[in-house]
Amino acid sequence: MQIDEALKEIKEKLEKTKEELSNIEKDFEESLKRHFVTSIWKNIKKEEILSFIKKPYIVQPVGENEWRLIVPKFIPLEVGWLEYEDESYRVWRVNRYIDWITPIPQLLKEELGFEKPSLELGFDWENGVLKVEKGDVKEVKKRYGSFIYKEVDHSTFQIKSQKRFSFLVQLLKDGILPYRPKPVDPNDLNDREIFELRDYQKEAYNLFLKYSHLLVVFPFGTGKSFFALYVLAKVKGKKLVVVPTRTLIEQWQERILKYCPDELANTTVITYQSLHKVVNKSFDLIIVDECHHSPSDTFSRVFFINRKYTIGLSGSPYREDSRTELIYTIGYPVGADWNYFFRKGIVKKPKAYVILVQSQEDKVFELGKLLEIKSLTLIYCDSITQGKELAKKFNLDFIYSETKKRIDKIEEALDKKGAVILSRIGDEGISLPEIQRVIEFSFLYGSRRQEAQRYGRVMHALSEGEHYILMTYDEFESYKKRLYSLLEKGIEIEFIKR
Repeated sequence: MQIDEALKEIKEKLEKTKEELSNIEKDFEESLKRHFVTSIWKNIKKEEILSFIKKPYIVQPVGENEWRLIVPKFIPLEVGWLEYEDESYRVWRVNRYIDWITPIPQLLKEELGFEKPSLELGFDWENGVLKVEKGDVKEVKKRYGSFIYKEVDHSTFQIKSQKRFSFLVQLLKDGILPYRPKPVDPNDLNDREIFELRDYQKEAYNLFLKYSHLLVVFPFGTGKSFFALYVLAKVKGKKLVVVPTRTLIEQWQERILKYCPDELANTTVITYQSLHKVVNKSFDLIIVDECHHSPSDTFSRVFFINRKYTIGLSGSPYREDSRTELIYTIGYPVGADWNYFFRKGIVKKPKAYVILVQSQEDKVFELGKLLEIKSLTLIYCDSITQGKELAKKFNLDFIYSETKKRIDKIEEALDKKGAVILSRIGDEGISLPEIQRVIEFSFLYGSRRQEAQRYGRVMHALSEGEHYILMTYDEFESYKKRLYSLLEKGIEIEFIKR
């Protein structure tokens, strides 16, 4: 008994000694940090502080027309999209096309070399006619001679028919926005208004009437699809709607049936992959939904389809393959900063919660805990195998690529069970205003675009929703850049460590 008590006493003393050593180590570490910081500040020069105030950021070229902007977090400069951040700095990815939607500060444009193009060119891409409005005609011939078929007069050129698209892309890459007013023919419009547009949608509609071809870049949940539906109902004749998934085919068909059922017979809704079926047909209006997501060759295919009018829709106007200029081949861009819609209360800005756990099994456990709290929920699971396992475990429906009538199945599952599991087919464009919560169980690596799309589902909600992301610590280390798409919009993220 005495030996046991002695051993117990020794053990307690060892634990106490260990704790004291740990405290000494922490104090020493803090002392070193203080000394390090103090020595740094001692050596700072006044002129260097003044230089920092004049230019409190670093610019790094990334590629053609793209840069990284490295900014201390306390500097209120938000431009482009967030690529990375740590405790002290944010790294923004900026391209010259952003300035066409939300203006970049003039000083920064000068720093990035956004010089106003020396040429002002108007390009009627439908007829292949280039008009030199301002600048040296000789420079035009020298720079774009390989695209020119013939000179019509001193300032007008005919562009080679098969090079019209590549020429338009080159103009955009050169920072030239070549779209000029080409009013919609009033005889192509009817008097029908299926619903009333909001102020910013009316501005976009007026630009459509002015230019005929429009790229609409509004955040998720601001009514881009309904704006396009309004235009579809107004324009007479044959329409084509191009979407990335079969799920969106169903949603578009349902909305047309609900708001303008007589247009269903006049409208073809297809996926990007089916564009080859309509390349030789003519349409009065083409709507390209989620156009940032389409394969690169989609833009050229759409470009060469004969039509009078075009509407392109995008909630995130950048491409992860860096070919962002392709998005702007749709037409004249119109957009607004997310903060405008947040201030107006047009879209919700719910907090995002990242739950960090050790293993995949722990993610399943946390999902079960969340599902105990009843709320209309979309659960995203990119893995088909995991999706089927989760569906079986929690007695839920799993909607994925092989599912038919997806929208009907999603709404039925929500109505009966209050939750449904979706694969990647639910990322784009789905608008379910009744949704109260989104849970991401698995995802496409570090895709910022996918994160923004999924968060967008709760921005569509009628009431303020919740957004949860379940991650292992390893997943967070590897794929945390997907969260930057939320941080760049000022969306608060709370981390919950298990």
